[in-house]
Amino acid sequence: MVKPILMYGCKIWGYGNNNVLENVQLKCLKHVLNVKSCTPNCIVYGGTGVKPLQIDIDTRMISFWSKLIQPVCNKISVIVYNIMLSRLMYNNYTNASDFQWFKHIKNILVKCGMINVWEHHDFPNHAWLKKSINTKLSDFFINDWFSTLEISRKCCCYKLFKDKFGFEDHLIKLHIIY
Repeated sequence: MVKPILMYGCKIWGYGNNNVLENVQLKCLKHVLNVKSCTPNCIVYGGTGVKPLQIDIDTRMISFWSKLIQPVCNKISVIVYNIMLSRLMYNNYTNASDFQWFKHIKNILVKCGMINVWEHHDFPNHAWLKKSINTKLSDFFINDWFSTLEISRKCCCYKLFKDKFGFEDHLIKLHIIY
């Protein structure tokens, strides 16, 4: 219930600092799990199988971008995109700071090893691109999650029992007594 509210319109504003949203998600998860607020985030993410909102935000932004670059479309958003892109190209990308959204889209694609998609707008289809970006960003996060478990002193015991990222079935069977 919380996630759709937090992410409303993220395909437009998602390039900003979204730490507040991540904190709200983590606070809700910790409340639902009935754990202390000082519980390491990696334990909360690992036990619930929930990934940071930024992964979904970036995926939605790429999905929206892939729809904007379709050759024949008369939507207002496509027209505005093309005007902004032509202005950016006219200025030889010198005022790229004026277009942080473009920069973020490019950075996502570069991070995922898809610079050719940015440069040539060449990809099989919209669904493939969306799935590929989400998979790569999720893989990056899970790799970082494992690294965090290895270096964190607070997770010494947790990492002995947790060998994969994902939802733990025992969370369903817990009876919370207030």
